[in-house]
Amino acid sequence: MPQENPSTRSEWPPAKKAIFASLTILLIFASVEAGLRGAGRILLSELVNANPYASTVTTSGELRILCLGDDFTEGIGTDRRNLSYPAQLARILAAGDSTSTVINDGNRTILDGPGGETPTTATPFDFITRSAPGRGSNELLRDLPHRLEAIRPSVVLVLTGRTNEGYSLDSTDFINFRLNRLRIYKGMKIALSRLRALLPRDSLPRILLEPTSIGQAGDRERDMFLAAVYEEDLRRISRICHAYGATPVLLSYPAELVAGLRKGHAELVRRVAGEEKAITVDHFSLWKRYRATYGDAAIFSLDRLHPNGFGYGLMARDIATALDDAGLVPRGSPPRHEIDALLMNLRIEAVAHATDPHTRALLLYERGETDEALALLALLHRQHPENTTVSLELGTLYELLGEKPSARATYRATFEALSDPESSALVKSRLDNLDRLDELRRREARKRTGAY
Repeated sequence: MPQENPSTRSEWPPAKKAIFASLTILLIFASVEAGLRGAGRILLSELVNANPYASTVTTSGELRILCLGDDFTEGIGTDRRNLSYPAQLARILAAGDSTSTVINDGNRTILDGPGGETPTTATPFDFITRSAPGRGSNELLRDLPHRLEAIRPSVVLVLTGRTNEGYSLDSTDFINFRLNRLRIYKGMKIALSRLRALLPRDSLPRILLEPTSIGQAGDRERDMFLAAVYEEDLRRISRICHAYGATPVLLSYPAELVAGLRKGHAELVRRVAGEEKAITVDHFSLWKRYRATYGDAAIFSLDRLHPNGFGYGLMARDIATALDDAGLVPRGSPPRHEIDALLMNLRIEAVAHATDPHTRALLLYERGETDEALALLALLHRQHPENTTVSLELGTLYELLGEKPSARATYRATFEALSDPESSALVKSRLDNLDRLDELRRREARKRTGAY
């Protein structure tokens, strides 16, 4: 009678082997991911220990505000230190309290107490601004729990979404967006990026080559993806703030600037705020009235994108009103006429104390001293023709003054001095716009003379 092979009796069927292998891989993956996250928490704890606000508890009646965002929170377009919306908001709320202190980046004083003493965490109004140009909603969300744990704010102001356009560089669909939240996936991407930089492209297998982009702005699928990311990030930001005992305040931009939402970003912000029990300040709707009342030149900086000092002051005033209406300001905000007088004095002081030539030029232009602003920008452009920001602002000012040849010469000099393709494309678009305008004028002239 044939003997049964013992090895065949204990052998697992292929399906069971596959399940066991999958579970083993999943366990290893989860262990590595947990280890990476744990290591990240250890590293972040060192920052918390170095933060003067770590482990502090807000006192009764204290309003500690954390301002989070991108270049609109940073104050690009004006004197960032004194005229950003957080700085002006701090002045408004501190107007009735001489002991208030404004903090930027955790330890640099913006507004001192009555004796110029070192800021403390016991003042009724503490402001901490955490912003960075190019910072999208996903980056803000990633750091949010650590910020809330370290600072313990009572109110969190959030203005984000404009720079989410950059997500298209490494996210081709919603699944990939989810994967980008995993430490292992990010680590693999960094390793592959280093490998691509070290080895010739021809020697790399096809699977290791850089993935193709999902297309240019305006592509329907990509816009839908970015809009979904933005909405999910706003919801998670609101829920995390509530979990840490802070009141989220969601802000909309003065214009339609959110990536993937060419229209309707303010409506989305209002809807999410209502459903997530957050406060909202709809700058977009408010600025429709301001643009009609004051004109764009009075409230926007020379880049025609960011507000100027007056524009940021309008944002600060509206936020102060919203906080006061919600009962979050212990002593209430000052009357409207006092706020307007206060902010005007801030702008006057900013010009008087501005030492940076670029900042001074922007402030002089805002005050109507166009010739002085033009001279400063022209000097900076001659010294640094590769500076795209200065070039675009100087060219815009020339265009506003009707000096199209000077604007063209400015853009051309910068275009020839640049080596960065992205910056070059931005300047080239300005040159192309001037060419199109010239062609349109020539056509109109030919029509009027009957030569067309």
